[in-house]
Amino acid sequence: MDWPHHDFDHPRSLARLPLTPEQRSKIMGENALSLFKLPMPESLTNKEKQRA
Repeated sequence: MDWPHHDFDHPRSLARLPLTPEQRSKIMGENALSLFKLPMPESLTNKEKQRA
């Protein structure tokens, strides 16, 4: 069993960083998809189309 750690940074702490939407998207999943050569989910593909 694992216990909460006192030095834990919740993923929501990312919201405080001055990142563009593209940078935030890469950090929150697109980099991992690319690294493991996984297909891009349709929900992310649709966001890419909306940005263009």
